[in-house]
Amino acid sequence: MQVGKFSNRLNEKFLIKRICNKKTLDAFNAFHIVDEYTEPVRIEPNKDGGYEVLDWKLAGNNTFLEQDIPKSSIDRMPIRIAASKLKGVVGPVAKYHSNTRLLSGESNMYKCDYFRLQYYPPDHFLSSFRKSRPAITCKPVTDLFINGKLQQSNSKTSINETQMKQLSSKFQNVIMNTKSKIARDYAVRRNHLRLDIKQWFIHCWCNLHGPEAIDEQIKVAKNGPENVTNLQYIDDHLNSKPGIAKDGYYMYNCTVFPDDTNKVEYREKVRESIKIIADKTWVDIYASSKKNSHKGLNWAHNINSRVNISVLNQYLSSAEVPYKIIKSK
Repeated sequence: MQVGKFSNRLNEKFLIKRICNKKTLDAFNAFHIVDEYTEPVRIEPNKDGGYEVLDWKLAGNNTFLEQDIPKSSIDRMPIRIAASKLKGVVGPVAKYHSNTRLLSGESNMYKCDYFRLQYYPPDHFLSSFRKSRPAITCKPVTDLFINGKLQQSNSKTSINETQMKQLSSKFQNVIMNTKSKIARDYAVRRNHLRLDIKQWFIHCWCNLHGPEAIDEQIKVAKNGPENVTNLQYIDDHLNSKPGIAKDGYYMYNCTVFPDDTNKVEYREKVRESIKIIADKTWVDIYASSKKNSHKGLNWAHNINSRVNISVLNQYLSSAEVPYKIIKSK
């Protein structure tokens, strides 16, 4: 099986097949998954030839207002435009992954006070159903009271997450009868969580030459490896080199929302998380724990081997996803 680069196979026996023509599929773009010729998301220069992005203005209560940005400026925000093209994975596949708990600790590549990042390489079954190159999701996973900003009286020491949850529980009867103080209860905060992280993500991912590596992989796929020379960003195995941003699926599980007090550090943590994965070799990415190493498979392929094909096909069929998994010939 391929390692690192694009794959439409779950394992040696099964592959993903489109069950409608491409014209029909384009009408259902929510289910359009990538193939080996799919162009990467990239930051295009604006009409002035630059890449500068305007910051969103903070309004009251740490919320952002799009109307604060002049309409004439929207087309000069190439990073935001690129961020809007970043997508996740096909919903029913993500649901199957969650319901069956096909989890692996090896996917946990980075953790900080703001989020935990799980990375799934291109040939993991989740990543095989990604809708952009790269794919990314950002979701809140805890209910921190006042976004974790409550402080002890006359003290600079913030109450930790455990104390915060205890406080929320203790005063639940009071809290439930007032306007929620939990950030993820507000759609606008969830939307801007995704917007902020996606902008920071794509800016760093492009700076680390992620698009160029995929461009070279596409060039090889179209022309054959024997007809392509002077590859700069991928190695002899057609995988991105260490230090180059990797294709795949990035899942950010966020415990704290970005706001005016933490935005600078939050952005740096996002950049750091991408850089850490980029700097890893593919051997490091696929390294299995001692618990799984005896099985002869790397952790991603081990998960793929445990996928119940018939059940996953039922998930796809029930949601009218125009793909199914079939046995390879």
